[in-house]
Amino acid sequence: MLRTAVLFLAFSGVCLAQAPVPVDPAAKLIEEIETIASAEPPLLGIDTQTEAAKILLTARPATARRLLDSALSRTRTLLDPLTVRNLMFPAVDLLYKLDPDEAAQTVSTHLLTIQARKPSRDDGLLLSSFEPLFRHTHPSLAAACEAESERILKLHPPTHDGIDKPSAKWPKTDGLNTDEFIDLARQQKDPLVRVEMLISAIDDKDTPPRRGAALASEALASTDKLPISDGSRIVYQSMLTRRLHQAGDLPTAANAAQMLEQSFIKMYDCETAACTSFKGDDSPGELVRFFAQYLNENHIAPADIGLTHRSLSVRMMLIELPKILETRK
Repeated sequence: MLRTAVLFLAFSGVCLAQAPVPVDPAAKLIEEIETIASAEPPLLGIDTQTEAAKILLTARPATARRLLDSALSRTRTLLDPLTVRNLMFPAVDLLYKLDPDEAAQTVSTHLLTIQARKPSRDDGLLLSSFEPLFRHTHPSLAAACEAESERILKLHPPTHDGIDKPSAKWPKTDGLNTDEFIDLARQQKDPLVRVEMLISAIDDKDTPPRRGAALASEALASTDKLPISDGSRIVYQSMLTRRLHQAGDLPTAANAAQMLEQSFIKMYDCETAACTSFKGDDSPGELVRFFAQYLNENHIAPADIGLTHRSLSVRMMLIELPKILETRK
């Protein structure tokens, strides 16, 4: 009897030892997101890490902290002040929620970096944004940021250059009917004006879906002539991919998606300066995220239209992550 009991306990121990460890789907997805983010070009990777940290801030603060530390470390390698301003503040804002003192140390170090070189207007705007964040918990730092910001902004008053200019100058279109408007659009030598006008015609409520798809295909052919450095090619190829899919022209939508992916590769796989700086108000990651949200809302799998770019894939994962975290509660 004793021998039987010993054998039973030994067998039970083996079974328990061999029992599979439950897989945490959230942990697996987070690991995949982190792996992709670390391999993305800086602008996209920093955005991915910050967005993931925002999602994980409450549910998994240690992981969120790790992502933010990496994002801020990568931000310190960037030299363009506008890019730093757009990427640094969201990360510091999240870090403040986890560790106000560490966030203050990060900003204090950045303040010294700015003071050690010739500052730009974007440096001043970034420091100004930190003042209300630290006003109550680190008043001396807030005051130092505000004083330095005021000094810089006096040296660099606002201008109306660059992104404040209209994206393209349209010809006069008053009084034209739809056909005349489209004919005028086709005559435009500036590809940006031509594409913008054709998209405007596509979105006109009186344009039938079939004609809209034909115009979208026509506009798509002009997008390869758009500049890639400022992101306009990607923006309009994304818009046209959506409109072609909405119109039901799936083959042309798939072709547009392939053109979009090639533009992503050219712009964000470190063939251009876009890897470390960007122009305009929206970061590259934000542009990709908007497109990912559209695909998700319309139940379109990127693979169905031939999209495999890792930065789009990882933003689709970021959309899924909150859902998985919710099911684990």
